[in-house]
Amino acid sequence: MIRRHLSGKRGDLRITVTLGVAAITGLYLMNTIVTNNANLTEQTALTVQLGQAVENRAQTYASILDSDLTGTTVPSTARACGLNPAVCTTVVSDTPSGDGLSRTLRIQADQVDGGLVMTRDVVLKATKATHVSSLDAKGRPSWVSVDGANSFTIWGVAAGTPTKVTEDQMKGPKAGTTWVTAGPRSGVDSAGKPWIFRPTSPCTLDASPKGFDTPTDVRIAFSSGDLGFFLDAAGTAYGYGNNDQGQLGLGHAGDTVCTPTSIPDHKFIAISSAAGSTFAIDTAHRLWAWGAGTNGQLGDGKKLSYNTPTAIAPTTRFTAVSTGNGATWALDDKGRAWSWGFNAYGLLGNGTTTAVSTATPIPATTVFTQISAGVTAFYAIDVTGQLWAVGYGANGQLGDGTLTSKSTPVKVAPGAAFVQVTAGSYRAFAIDNSGRLFSWGAGSSGALGTGDSADRTTPTPVDAPARFRSVQTSPNMNYTAAIDTDGGLWAIGTNGNGLWPATLTGNRASAQQMPRPTGFVAPSWQ
Repeated sequence: MIRRHLSGKRGDLRITVTLGVAAITGLYLMNTIVTNNANLTEQTALTVQLGQAVENRAQTYASILDSDLTGTTVPSTARACGLNPAVCTTVVSDTPSGDGLSRTLRIQADQVDGGLVMTRDVVLKATKATHVSSLDAKGRPSWVSVDGANSFTIWGVAAGTPTKVTEDQMKGPKAGTTWVTAGPRSGVDSAGKPWIFRPTSPCTLDASPKGFDTPTDVRIAFSSGDLGFFLDAAGTAYGYGNNDQGQLGLGHAGDTVCTPTSIPDHKFIAISSAAGSTFAIDTAHRLWAWGAGTNGQLGDGKKLSYNTPTAIAPTTRFTAVSTGNGATWALDDKGRAWSWGFNAYGLLGNGTTTAVSTATPIPATTVFTQISAGVTAFYAIDVTGQLWAVGYGANGQLGDGTLTSKSTPVKVAPGAAFVQVTAGSYRAFAIDNSGRLFSWGAGSSGALGTGDSADRTTPTPVDAPARFRSVQTSPNMNYTAAIDTDGGLWAIGTNGNGLWPATLTGNRASAQQMPRPTGFVAPSWQ
């Protein structure tokens, strides 16, 4: 029995051991299947990731091509890696089709730590379109096509068919109203509408810019103290303000004109006025003068005043004219400078301090392209962009680093290239060829916009976070207007003339961007 029992016990033990080995073997096989399934799932996920990386690289490649519609930008083909997931892609080749309507990108994707590698060909399709009609929430454009317009090639993983529209159905960015030109007292917007910034009594307007419906299609605005002129596209000049010396050229004197009124029988391309005298160049490049002339300041060799335009140096063709405090400069069509009138401090640039009553070329042989007259100094830019100055220098307004007056032109900031200069009351402003605005001279009341009220003897950057395309000040004012490259208006100097909003009072030592006046339209989509 004992054997039987022992035998039975061995059988029980044997059976138990056999069952244990089978169970372990079964569990091992099950684990192997689970592990293989996990590996397969992981590989599948990695394959999806690599495929998505290839797709993303192709889309990025296409977007770079589309960022420069001139076709000169070449996207990078180098290996680029991402962090999440840690996958790298390389554009192995870019093969355009013979018809130019597609290009095949061979892109390789791999894991950063070396594992799976995938190489796929992605075909970019070309779509021809002419205009953007709208942008979605992510800034992506919708393209349309207009018959007869120049088309661009737009690349994408899938070809598209732009909606055909007519020109009057076009939808796209609609520019808002911007400033085309502006001075301390007046301006012109992008619709050709004239604006006046609160002239002096008795033509006082609201303490904000006021737009006028007439004249229309205005291109040039000039303002100086208590008067101003607008020139329309046809060259008709409209004057307003103080006319005590007949300086508006309307055929009468001793009054004030509160509505812009046209000067008959003349078409002008440039105009300048100060100290009761006005000068203009007509469409045939003839120079004319009117207003106060009793001191010989009109340049016709006489000491007479006129209330209608009178020809000056009629055999010479002129391109520019600028007048200050009884002294005037002009440029002829060869770029030669002429001057006449009051000559204290050597203002006329002829090496003397003697007044001249007849328009006369100055001795300098420099060829100039632009001029501007201030109260005590004149400025000019030559064909190389070099800036020159002459006249009174006690406030540093000549910009040559000294406080000394000069009777012949001297260089300002030698080597710098300027595109515009404007002269004011004992100070000047200029814009260089990169759009930076500079000022120098008397800085009282923050009139230079440099952040303080100190005088400057050399051109100093104006404190403004913008690039500029034009600037205009006046010989007898303590404030200046500038227009940035986006058409925005900035004011520098003393508040209170209507250019500044009524809510902004006192002086500002830095340039201040002016808000859009009532009537300006903000940019939008149409």
